[in-house]
Amino acid sequence: MNIDMENRLIDSFIALICGDAAINSAVAGRVRKYGSQTEKAAYPCILVQIANLFPFDAVLGWYKASVNLIAATHIADDPDMATLRTLAGMLRGLIQSGRMDKELNMTQPARTRATALTVADAELADTFEEEDGNARIIGQTVAVVCRPSIGQNQG
Repeated sequence: MNIDMENRLIDSFIALICGDAAINSAVAGRVRKYGSQTEKAAYPCILVQIANLFPFDAVLGWYKASVNLIAATHIADDPDMATLRTLAGMLRGLIQSGRMDKELNMTQPARTRATALTVADAELADTFEEEDGNARIIGQTVAVVCRPSIGQNQG
């Protein structure tokens, strides 16, 4: 069984974000892995990054992760940051829904046998704001407790 937890988490977060019609429409489907070179940069977009992930219960296989959900816009296209702040607010609403752990468990990547994932907890832990070249970002860090599942996850 593949236990690449970083990719399991990233794929589940991407599926969850893409499943939100308002967010997906606002970014025209541009929800990607942070640092991916497979697609040309286009804004606005949402990026998903694993800041850290480490096991904390080796016997039961649980991991703690910090997952950054990053809203990004191009400086010239969003000079007043209105689009960026709207995207960040939409992401915050998704994170603070109180059911993010259950929703992550129900994504296709989390339910697929080879990448099965069980999320026990997911909550907002931190926020950050940066300018990077021609882009501005607002990131939100989600603290996640998860483990690989055996078989399909039923939430």
